[in-house]
Amino acid sequence: MDTLTHIAFGATLGGLMLRRQAGWKAFAYGAALANLPDIDAVMHGETVGYLLIHRGITHSLFFQALAVPIIVALILALHRDQRPHWLRWSLFAWLAMATHSLMDAMNPYGAQLLAPFSDQAISFNLLYVVDPIFTIPLLLGLWAAWRWRPKRAQTMLAAGLLVSMTYLTFAATAKWHVQGVVEAELARQNKPVDAVLVMPMPFTTLLWRALAVDEQAYYEGYYSLVDGSAEVSFSRNDNQPDLLEPLMDHLPVQQLKRFAQGFYHVEVAGEKIVIRDLRLGQGSYYPVSFVVGQVQADMIEPVPDRRFHEPLPSGELSWLWQRIWREQPPA
Repeated sequence: MDTLTHIAFGATLGGLMLRRQAGWKAFAYGAALANLPDIDAVMHGETVGYLLIHRGITHSLFFQALAVPIIVALILALHRDQRPHWLRWSLFAWLAMATHSLMDAMNPYGAQLLAPFSDQAISFNLLYVVDPIFTIPLLLGLWAAWRWRPKRAQTMLAAGLLVSMTYLTFAATAKWHVQGVVEAELARQNKPVDAVLVMPMPFTTLLWRALAVDEQAYYEGYYSLVDGSAEVSFSRNDNQPDLLEPLMDHLPVQQLKRFAQGFYHVEVAGEKIVIRDLRLGQGSYYPVSFVVGQVQADMIEPVPDRRFHEPLPSGELSWLWQRIWREQPPA
């Protein structure tokens, strides 16, 4: 999830668990600890290796548990009056970091919750990276806690958290429904695919994107909960996995294929061999794309991996809003 959501969730957690014991410090430490797992984001670059680092070991529930004694010892060294509450601080510190990882697991890319025992990213595909309907109730609860008397403030913090969790429950129910619709529609259209992925579109859980892949193509469709249609129309897009055969020993190719969990597209762009992760983006725009090879004299040669940048097509937000309400929005 985005930084603001992590701040709001962590501060809410701090207020609910430690406000009586620590006052404003509970909110501040909640906001800070809830963003601590993203310390891996400082290692930023244009290669596949940097992509794999993010949401890795710092998002591991096991690693976070190991870090709790050190973190709490530092906090209690700064605030000696909090030492009698060390157990509550310990539980709070772990929950602030663990809920960060669990929220990231709600997004398409997920997080390595079980590292170092498994480097597989776990993803539930329930929320987009930014979803204001999840975040706003938390912010309103924090605003009320700042404005109102302590007793009522706790109630408002709890209310904000409850509304966000109710929305998350709605997202899970919606995904379960859409998953069933998509799988039934693929069967009805006689499309034998290898894997299916259903995920929410940006900023909403009313519109969902369905992605299905086989060896030679991927199929993309959209399903709205409110447009009145019970069907999913899929567009077929040819894939070119054979382009990777000369590059199978190229480490970035191996890493990207594993990272994308089968949902990737290979194409020639100019003379470049490009792999696109299909899980983030839509249509012709996929921001997580990498150049991994070059066509030279009818031969494909590996090249040092680097990001393949493309501009965001205009009108995407307008199309998104209209597609929520209409099966076929104006072009």
